[in-house]
Amino acid sequence: MKDCEPNVPELLDFYFKFSNSILIKTAPLLDIKAGLIELKNVKNIHIVAINNEVKELLWEIENEYSNSITLTAVNLEMDNSSIIKIAFNNEYNATFSLPKKYLFEPNAALLKTGNFDAISEILKIDKLHQHSHLYTSNEIINFPGRSFIIDQIVHYQKNEIKNLIVNKKNECFNPKFPFKTR
Repeated sequence: MKDCEPNVPELLDFYFKFSNSILIKTAPLLDIKAGLIELKNVKNIHIVAINNEVKELLWEIENEYSNSITLTAVNLEMDNSSIIKIAFNNEYNATFSLPKKYLFEPNAALLKTGNFDAISEILKIDKLHQHSHLYTSNEIINFPGRSFIIDQIVHYQKNEIKNLIVNKKNECFNPKFPFKTR
C-alpha cells in the first residue's frame, strides 16, 4: 500500500482529522496479511467476489480501534449469494476426515480469507487434510462454494487408475436443485 498513490498508511493520521471511519478499496491482488502490517486500526476487511471471482478488498478502518479484526467473505451471484464472517486472529480448530458422501470446495472470497480451519469449525464440516482446501460431510449443507456428491473413491495405485474410465466433466450438486448440473 505504501507504494500506491495516495500513500494511505502514511496519510492515515491526516485522514483521521476529518473522519473517525475510513473505507479503503484495494485490488484483490493485495495480500491481507501484508496490508495488515501496513495499516493500523483495521476493524473489518470485506472480501467481495462476483460469480466466484474476487473483485475488491474493502478495508474498514476506525480511529483508535484495537480490537479483533473481522474478515467478511461475500460472494454475489444471481441465484445464490453468500456471506461468511471470520474473526481474523482467532485460533480455529479444524476436524479432519477421509472423504464422506459430499465434497465441498469453497468459493474464491472464502479462500481469500486464508483461514481454512475456520471454515471447518464454523460450518461443522471436516477437512480432507491439513494442507487441503477441500471439505467433506455426510450431510448436505448450504455451502458457500461448490458441492459434489462422491460416487466412488479410487486409491492412488497404477492398476486402479489405469482401469478407471476418465470422464472429462465436473458434476456439481446444487442443494437448491435436486439434479446434477454439468
